[in-house]
Amino acid sequence: MRAGVFFLIFLLVPVMGWAGNGMPDHLAKKNSIALKPGYHTYPDSDLFDFWGIDEDDFSDFMFEIAYERKINPYIGLEIAGGYFSSDERYRNVFYGNDLANLDIENFYLSPTLKVYLPASDYFYLYAGAGPDLFYTELDFDYSAIGGSYSKDNDEVTFGGHVMGGMEFYLFNYLQQKRYKTPVGLFVEYRYSWVDVDNFDEPVIDDINADFGTSYSANDLDVGGGQFLFGLRWHF
Repeated sequence: MRAGVFFLIFLLVPVMGWAGNGMPDHLAKKNSIALKPGYHTYPDSDLFDFWGIDEDDFSDFMFEIAYERKINPYIGLEIAGGYFSSDERYRNVFYGNDLANLDIENFYLSPTLKVYLPASDYFYLYAGAGPDLFYTELDFDYSAIGGSYSKDNDEVTFGGHVMGGMEFYLFNYLQQKRYKTPVGLFVEYRYSWVDVDNFDEPVIDDINADFGTSYSANDLDVGGGQFLFGLRWHF
């Protein structure tokens, strides 16, 4: 309990100091641009379970660029756009020597309402949430002795996300007034929920017709975890 109280005081001291002395110039910048390389991990989904696909096989690198505007020193709006893709091929899915090939490309736009919690003049925490707009290019092929089936189309899907991170300004106290565009080093984590409904429906329908089965179409969640880091320029 005491540790929690001391930690809260540690976080509030800079805020109370700014109230009386004014915010440091580099923290008063209202705009920023960030470059965010990172790594995307898919969550489990009906489609992966049905086709015996390991979601870890589709984890891959991603890239994002973001513009941020502070509404006040503690609240801001970020608009980020990014891209990630992955593909994998599987054999012996249902029958001997059958083949399933899945290729997924995602382009997305993610606005985030953020809250900032300064811990010092050079370090702050932040958290936020917002909607997601995904444009997904899908290419799914399945072949067996009885025939070949494919789905190749585009989907626009809406979802949402939550996120949190921390940033450290890359200069010391004596240098800060020499920087008109201070640079911060950050790391953040975001989790998104973006379901593409009935992802494999055309393939499932053809398989049911040819083999007399009654499989149901499966959804694919293209959201999941996103680990991001990079540099943010404030101006």
